[in-house]
Amino acid sequence: MSNLGPKNERLLYHSIEDVSLTEIHQRVKQNAASLNVTPSAAVLEVVDTLFKHYQENTDNDQSQEIHNDVRFLDQAFAHKGGSKYLEELFPTGQGVIRTIHALAGLPSLQMDVDKGFGTAL
Repeated sequence: MSNLGPKNERLLYHSIEDVSLTEIHQRVKQNAASLNVTPSAAVLEVVDTLFKHYQENTDNDQSQEIHNDVRFLDQAFAHKGGSKYLEELFPTGQGVIRTIHALAGLPSLQMDVDKGFGTAL
């Protein structure tokens, strides 16, 4: 996932730089029902972990690839079952990272939109 948007603006970093965990928790609780996710303590723990990871890494462009973020969460929760555990907490079929972004009101992942889809070259 590239955090670089138009004109190399770091959209993800700017979306979290002045946001507290309390606000993220409120967003998750507000959006959970529409995504069919229960905003349990376990869900909030995963969201917190990813949010803190972004805060520590996004400002210096270390967190630019979604597979790195997925791998980070898988390793962080390996003691609970890793990706299987995460998929049980976020059963949307949209992927854990994408679901967390939707729950927390973070910018869509850059790969969510393929501007060339359906066009002939």
